[in-house]
Amino acid sequence: IGPRRWRLVLPSPHFESKLDIIDLVPAG
Repeated sequence: IGPRRWRLVLPSPHFESKLDIIDLVPAG
């Protein structure tokens, strides 16, 4: 899950916000 999300964040910086929220939802 980690590497996959980072992979999307690198090419899609504008998606970083969505990925950050998604990561916080399951994490919290």
